Parts: sequence; C-alpha cells; structure tokens
Amino acid sequence: MIDLKKINVTFRISSIKTVRFNIDNSEEVRNIDRKSFFFNISLGTYINPGDKKIGFDVIQFVSLDKEMSNKVSELISHIEFEIVNFDEVVQKSDKLNEIKIPDQIMLTLISISLSTARGIFAAKVEGSALEGVYMPVIDPSTFKKIPLPSKETAEVK
Repeated sequence: MIDLKKINVTFRISSIKTVRFNIDNSEEVRNIDRKSFFFNISLGTYINPGDKKIGFDVIQFVSLDKEMSNKVSELISHIEFEIVNFDEVVQKSDKLNEIKIPDQIMLTLISISLSTARGIFAAKVEGSALEGVYMPVIDPSTFKKIPLPSKETAEVK
C-alpha cells in the first residue's frame, strides 16, 4: 500500500479576462436549432513560480459543423490562480525545469477554469444570435492524462 502525503492547498482566483471574443450575429445563425452547434475546446496552461501563479487559457470555437470550417464564434478566456502555498504544493525538479503539480489540484483548477469560461460565454452571447447555446460540460481529466496514483494527495480549500 502506498503512503500518501496530504497537502492542504490554499488558492484564489487572481485574474479573469476575455482575451478574444467574436460572434456571427446574423439572422441565419439565430434561426439554427440550439442543439446543432459544435464546440472545439482546448486548454493552454502556464506556470509562473515567481508570482506563485498557475493560469489557463480556455480556447473555444463554435461552429455549424464538426470540422470547424463554418465557425460562428470564438472565445479565449484567461483564468489565473494564485497558489498561496505554492512552494509546498508544486515540486520543482532540476531536470529541464520540470514542475510537478498534484493531479487533484490541476483537475480542480481546470474544472474551475472551464466553468468560468462557460459562464463568460453565456454572458457574452446573451441577447445575440447564439443566446441559449452553452459550452458543454466537460470532464476536466480529458485535458490532463492522469498517471498512476502518486505518493501525494491534495486537499483543496
């Protein structure tokens, strides 16, 4: 049995920004069934150890087709977190500037980032041709491969 080291994590959202937003607000788009839109969602991640910050860019495209060749909206949201006890939570390795963050922390931050981007999109499209079209709920682990259990767990506050 693996002995797990428990880490209490204290964090806060330090910044939420809309980096880019555009929409096709045409009457043609307004008349399309709300369930007929396709989403392509990707995630960019960055870590700034000096400022004790971890950030995510949630990039979402909305299209009329799976191939994303007929895009009707784009939203890039930037969500940044300050990890108060960063040095206790994040393990730095001398190996090529490698940084290790416990999976549960990353999944929590990814989940919050996706939910925040969902809310931003809903607010941005209110009253537009895309009102009622919502970013789907996504399992945050699809953005991070979860390895076998490590010797650390995190309790997120």
